[in-house]
Amino acid sequence: MINPLSQKIRTFHNLDINDGNLCYIGTNDYGLSEVEKILKNHPNNEINTCHIGVSGYYNFDIAVFRKSERIIIFDHNPQQVKFMKQTLKIINISKNREEFLNNMISYLNIKQQEHSIVLNEKEFNRGKSKIETMSFMINISEDDSYNKIKFEDNVTIDAIDQIIYELERKSSWLSTDFSFNYIRKLSLKDHIAIFCEDIKSIHVFKRINNILLNNNIFVDTLYLTNVKGYLLDKDKLLYDETLKYLSNDKTMIIENTGTLNIRVNYIKI
Repeated sequence: MINPLSQKIRTFHNLDINDGNLCYIGTNDYGLSEVEKILKNHPNNEINTCHIGVSGYYNFDIAVFRKSERIIIFDHNPQQVKFMKQTLKIINISKNREEFLNNMISYLNIKQQEHSIVLNEKEFNRGKSKIETMSFMINISEDDSYNKIKFEDNVTIDAIDQIIYELERKSSWLSTDFSFNYIRKLSLKDHIAIFCEDIKSIHVFKRINNILLNNNIFVDTLYLTNVKGYLLDKDKLLYDETLKYLSNDKTMIIENTGTLNIRVNYIKI
């Protein structure tokens, strides 16, 4: 099934972006439990609600908390976008969480083999391989049992272990059959659109805003993690301008300014 609105959103995919950074499966933000409480307790009386966010699986967590009817994910990292699109494909063919895990492990094993091939080619040829590989950044958890695993800063870890942990992590969209099926139903209806773009591209998000307004889609939540912290001062003005098109006075904006916080109409809750 192809949804016309999602198809239109995907046309904004920017093929000219080549910023291949590490991918996030979950999130590297702290404060998730507090954010979860606010998202679940804050009333949501709108219809045709949409979650918009960057990065990885945490967007699915938020959509489950808020019972979002649509999800839009964008990111400036083409590899992140590629990983999330592949995730949707695997969700669609997986009838349950166990099938999803097995299918993801098969996919990630292939990516790890490709990564080894590239390392060998670079070692012997010192050339650039045509194979695009994926490396993953660590997840952050407030679960002490997970944090007993000690990782050095800025190192990649086994992606399969991260996926397995998502099935065990409380409040993850993969932690229950209900939450997995909720995201799967959205995906099967093609109510999840993913594309590559830079948040500074105001003209793109202005057009997306018009599409959402014309289709009576209400942006309920907006997840931007710590994107603003990586921007130059002059680019932060563009970030703020984009926010005007991605949110309204009732949108819950989830940002990381040292720890996650939520603000509605630019007022912190």
